[in-house]
Amino acid sequence: MDVSICNPQKAPLTRVDTQNDTPAVLEETIIPPSRDNSSLSIISDESKASATGVRESNNGSNSNVGATASKKPNRICPWYKKLPNTTFTIDAFSYGAIEGCTGYFLSHFHADHYGGLTSKFNFGTIYCSQVTANLVQSQLRVDAQFISVLPMETTVQVEGVNVTLIDANHCPGAVLFLFQTRDSHMHLHTGDFRALHPLHTQHKQLQNVRLKSVYLDTTYLDARYAFPSQSIVLGVLAELLVDVVLKGRKLEEMVDPHSTERNMMRQFLSMGSSGVDNALTMFGGGGGRFKKGTLICVGTYTIGKERVFKSVAKALNSKIFVESSKLKILKCLEDKELNETLTSDPSDAIVHVVKIGQLNKEELEKKLDSVSSHFSRVIAIRPTGWTHQPSSSSKTQSDDNMFTIKSIKPNRLAHNIHVIPIPYSEHSSYTELKTFVQALNVEQIIPTVSVHKHEEMKAIFAEWQMEKKANLLV
Repeated sequence: MDVSICNPQKAPLTRVDTQNDTPAVLEETIIPPSRDNSSLSIISDESKASATGVRESNNGSNSNVGATASKKPNRICPWYKKLPNTTFTIDAFSYGAIEGCTGYFLSHFHADHYGGLTSKFNFGTIYCSQVTANLVQSQLRVDAQFISVLPMETTVQVEGVNVTLIDANHCPGAVLFLFQTRDSHMHLHTGDFRALHPLHTQHKQLQNVRLKSVYLDTTYLDARYAFPSQSIVLGVLAELLVDVVLKGRKLEEMVDPHSTERNMMRQFLSMGSSGVDNALTMFGGGGGRFKKGTLICVGTYTIGKERVFKSVAKALNSKIFVESSKLKILKCLEDKELNETLTSDPSDAIVHVVKIGQLNKEELEKKLDSVSSHFSRVIAIRPTGWTHQPSSSSKTQSDDNMFTIKSIKPNRLAHNIHVIPIPYSEHSSYTELKTFVQALNVEQIIPTVSVHKHEEMKAIFAEWQMEKKANLLV
C-alpha cells in the first residue's frame, strides 16, 4: 500500500483506499452499530480532565475572537479544541502558538473559527479545504507555505492520523473532520454544519463504525428551533418574490390575505405630497408611466448565504450585483455558476448582495438613493435561523409542512422599504441534530457551542438515545 504522510514539510498526499487496501487499524474499528448505546456520554467540565489527560483552564472561550496571538500570549487553549492522543487542534487560532501542537485544523472561514489567525502565523501547518485555503490566503494574507490543502471525501494520512473531509453544508469550504488516531479511535468534529439526510446521516464513512467522540455544533440545540429545511424556505421565498416583483402583486396581500382597503388607504394618506406616485409604485399600479423596479437586497456574512441570493437571482432571472470587495471573496469560492451571474454594474441586476448588518432603515435608504434612477423601492432579505417563529403545534417536529408564504412577516421600515426575515440557517435545526445523532454509533458527544449548558444538553442527548433504543426494539 502506497501511503505517504502529510506533514509540515508538505509531503504529497496519497489517498488511503478504505475499500481495497485498508490498513489494519481501520479494520479494527469497523464494528456493527450497537443496539445498546448506554455508554453514550457527554463530556462536561467535570470530566474534561479524563478527555485530555490534563486538566486545563476553561478561560479559552471565543470572547476575544479576532485578536492576534501577540496580544493575548497567555491564553490557554481549551480542552475541547484539542484532539485526544494527537498534536492537533481544531479552530484554535486565538491562543497563539499552542505548546505541542503541530497541526492547526480549520473547519471553515468564519471569524469565530479563524479568529486570531493573521499574516504573522508561522508556528505550524494549517490544514483545511481548498476554498478555505483560498480565503485564508486572499483575506488574511497567510503565507502559503504554512497551509496544506486536504482533499474532499478522500482519506489521507496526516502525521500518522487518518483524516477525511466531509462537506458540512454550511458555508463554502466548510467541512467535517473525521479522524482516526493511532490508538484506533475515531473522532468526528463537525465544525459548523447543517445536517442533511442522507448526506450526513448515511455517509459511507460514518456507517458501521464506532465513534469515540463527536464534537457537535450545538448552535440550535433547543426544541424551539425546529425550523424548515433550506429548500422549503428558498422555494417559498422565490414564489413570493416572483409574484411581487415580476407579477406586480401586492406584498401585503401576499403575506396577509386579511388586509383591508382601509389599511391600504391609511398608508396612502400617510405618504405626504408624493403619496400618489409612491402608492402606485408600492402596490404595483401606475401603468407604463412608473417603470422603476423593485430592488432585492440579500443580507450576507463575509461568506455564507450564497444559496439565498443565487436562488433569488435564478427565480427573478437577474444577475447579482456585488461590491468589489465582495467580488474578490466570491472569486475564492471556485463557483463557476455563481461567477457567471455576478456583475459590478448596480443597474444591471435586480438582486444586490449587502452586509447583513446593513438591513436597517438608514443603510437601506442610502442604498435606494444610490440606485434611485432605476429602483423605487427595496425589499431586503434577512436569512437566519434566529428569525424562526415556531408554531404552537410543531413542538419538536420540523416546520417543513407549515412554512408557507403566509408564514413570512415583513417589517415595514418606510413606505418603500421592507425587510423580510426568513428562517434560513446554515446550522442544523433541532430536529436535524436529533436525526443525525441517532444515526451514529457514538460513545461521547462534546458540544462546541454553549458548552456551559452541558447538563441540559446531556438530558437531551439521553432522551434521544432512549428513543433510538425503543425504536430498535419495536
